[in-house]
Amino acid sequence: MLTSLAYSSVSNIPARSPEMLELARTCLARNPALGITGALYFDGDQFFQVIEGEEDNVHALFERIRGDNRHSGVQLLWDGPIEHRRFGTWAMKFVDGTSRGCRLRPRFSDEKLRVGDTARCRRRLEEALAAA
Repeated sequence: MLTSLAYSSVSNIPARSPEMLELARTCLARNPALGITGALYFDGDQFFQVIEGEEDNVHALFERIRGDNRHSGVQLLWDGPIEHRRFGTWAMKFVDGTSRGCRLRPRFSDEKLRVGDTARCRRRLEEALAAA
């Protein structure tokens, strides 16, 4: 069954660092073999990521992500079945929220993602990541 999972977390690494480069390389190298697609937004302070794929693969990857010391405060935003992939052509789309031209974060606030209508928050986050 296809699943979509999203989380937010607080970064423990600088935006332009060897650790961030290694994170990108790892995603691009491993995700295609696992059938994982998605998008990762990073603004230097916080990560927002959407992961799509077969349920077992998505959950196994999320468990590894939760234990990664490059971030803390991992908060699951949603986890559930999907009919089709939103990021089907991306092994992992990276959205650089540190650039001046990026207007993703102002489109939603942490509070809106944590409480309220999960479906609305999901739609807003996915649309913002897809358009970035």
